[in-house]
Amino acid sequence: MFFKQFQRRFTSQADVLLSKIYSINTFDENTVKYVLNCDVNSTIGFEKIILNGGCENQLSIPVESNIELVQERIDSQYVLEAICNMDLYLVSLQKGSIFPLKNAKSLFRDMQDVLQEGEKIFIQFLTQKEDRAKEDLIEQYIDYLSGIANPSDALFKRKFQKYVHQLFESMNYPLNKNSQVKDIENKIKEPLYQYQLIIGIFAEDGSRKGYLQHVIANSLEKLTYFNRLQMSTIEENEKVIDSIKSRKFNVNQNKQYISESEILSLVVEQERQESKKDVIVTNECTIIGSAVNSETNTVYSSDFMEKVIELLPYTKEERNTRLEADENTLKILNVMREQNIIKESCEIIKIEEGSTIMHVTLSIPSNVKFRDIKKHVEDIRVAVGLEDLQLSSASELNSIMFSFPKEKRSVVYLRDIISSSEFLTFTKKARLPFIIGLDEHGKPLFEDLTDTLHMLIAGATGSGKTYFLIGVILSLCLLKTPYDLHFYIIDPKRIDFKKFKDFPHVQKIVTEVEESTAVLAAVTEEMDRRYALMEEYDIDDLVDYNVLPDVEKLPYIVCIVDEFSDLVMQNPDVKDYIVRIGQKARAAGIYVICGTQRPEVKVVDGLIKANLSTKIAFSCGSYHDYKTVFGNAPGVKLLGKGDALLKSPVMSEEYVRFQSPVVDLSKGKTKDILQNICDLFPYERPKNGLTIKPLPTPYERIKTYIIETGDTAVTRVKQEMKLDVNVVRNIMDQLVDEGLLVKTGKGRFKLLELTEEKNTKIH
Repeated sequence: MFFKQFQRRFTSQADVLLSKIYSINTFDENTVKYVLNCDVNSTIGFEKIILNGGCENQLSIPVESNIELVQERIDSQYVLEAICNMDLYLVSLQKGSIFPLKNAKSLFRDMQDVLQEGEKIFIQFLTQKEDRAKEDLIEQYIDYLSGIANPSDALFKRKFQKYVHQLFESMNYPLNKNSQVKDIENKIKEPLYQYQLIIGIFAEDGSRKGYLQHVIANSLEKLTYFNRLQMSTIEENEKVIDSIKSRKFNVNQNKQYISESEILSLVVEQERQESKKDVIVTNECTIIGSAVNSETNTVYSSDFMEKVIELLPYTKEERNTRLEADENTLKILNVMREQNIIKESCEIIKIEEGSTIMHVTLSIPSNVKFRDIKKHVEDIRVAVGLEDLQLSSASELNSIMFSFPKEKRSVVYLRDIISSSEFLTFTKKARLPFIIGLDEHGKPLFEDLTDTLHMLIAGATGSGKTYFLIGVILSLCLLKTPYDLHFYIIDPKRIDFKKFKDFPHVQKIVTEVEESTAVLAAVTEEMDRRYALMEEYDIDDLVDYNVLPDVEKLPYIVCIVDEFSDLVMQNPDVKDYIVRIGQKARAAGIYVICGTQRPEVKVVDGLIKANLSTKIAFSCGSYHDYKTVFGNAPGVKLLGKGDALLKSPVMSEEYVRFQSPVVDLSKGKTKDILQNICDLFPYERPKNGLTIKPLPTPYERIKTYIIETGDTAVTRVKQEMKLDVNVVRNIMDQLVDEGLLVKTGKGRFKLLELTEEKNTKIH
């Protein structure tokens, strides 16, 4: 291999004496600060070798340095073996050095958990104090204030930027100057250092290499603020290996400077806590070790959960960064200054990034009123060129928050949330935990169906409603066995939920109106049966009933009703059943989730909204649709493709905006993944499902009603049967053909007298 060919060349005695190498237990803040402040112009190296289940830290100090540490000295040549056969990456600032990174700690502390046997990661961070750095950054900052958006670290490039800028000025081209940024000024005030960061990855499997690169990139994203760190591949050559081995700034890179606090963010580690037994680690992060149902003591094995997680796609591309927020924020500040909305400078307090929305919190002078800025929001939006711009008061004193859509939205995968430590913790206390998505600030959002109760979900075609429902069903199935949870799915479109037909939790999927009504009738009947059972024991909750000795354990029942409005329009009985279930089924462990593309006012009335207490709206067709769902218009423009609003009695805020997750963006791949997961379930479908009896058809109901009552008035039949008048007329015409009725003119009908023989034949 390449490295072995050159290994002899790099083991000369001269090279060995370049640095003193110390083995360090932990790069704590005191040690790092001590080393940085001892030597003025020496290159210092912080090195780390991460293995499966362990980590080694080395500190390199030039031999001429007067720093002496009590830690053990080691051979400097270990680095050659460490980087053998590794893919190497250079980590550099994406923008000019004046733009600061965010403060964070322990970026790589838990990396050993994601490594498999034989894999390793090498990190070398070189730094050296630069006296000229402050002068260089001040010059960059002056150029930035003059209107150059991203002053280059390279002097010749910056000269060209200034030349172009001056050329436009001479042509009287309108150029905006940039406002002062306190965070940039704070960075310039700190001690500044040149740096070089190289990361090596070794894994036998090519896909694992790509995955580990993704994990490291995600860790580096924690530092993204006005600037971000980017990884680029280093071509293997003698110069690169010599640079790493001799701890020199020899990799082809423009000089970049970072502050002392930024070095602490990259290097300092906080003490690692021991992993808990109920957490296992797979390809990218912590996942559920076992889905335990405390009520029935049934368990999904960790092996099962690991296989499921491996089937689910995860976020492979780098997440969108705050650089976009930085640029738009500066534009907003400039517009407010130019339009005399705010004459004094504003400080950027914080920038928060969700998968869909950016939030920027700014301080404002105490003499500026919030309402004075609010009335100019639309002018600011147009001037900046944003699709949408919202302004709200922030929690900090004298501060405001601008919110605007990201140009490049991030895809939220179900795996990213289901494998998060937050969701794992939540599942331990929730009875029916399900995933909602990521909130506006990028935090996982999930709830317990026993708290949110029944749900109404609205969204036009392409809004993400179906993807959301798929995520709800799947997350519940992965955390409850089919003996603890039964699904009944009404799918009039016939295609959206067909992929769940083989899941052992799914007792029935129906597509016809008559079948749908029969399912809801059976669920309602089961609700009444459960109340009767609980009444015998003076119990009013399913959980209390299931712990009784010698009783049949009753599973939770979740009924998914898609295209709810259309079903009600075809058969009003559907609405009656939904209302009954909504009013009293919770204590019986039965929940209904209704989805609709068109929230009709006649269908989604006050009674429905009162009983489906949790409402979710994806992008709908009109302003009135949102008002129909929520009762009032939320004043937020939803962007489609999973962007949604949640209103729930369990939430402290009136509305929570979130991005819904997907199993996969491809419908075909989603179907295949769900089938593969289905094949993994270690259970058969239980035989104790509901008995669904066929209900009389509209034809049978009308015929029976007329024979028993003798009433043939179309209006009264329509009211009693709760059917469309045209449906009633067509059926009554059919009864005329059969000889049961006769037309008497002007659309009226008369019941013929029935002989005993004819009555028997008709029945």
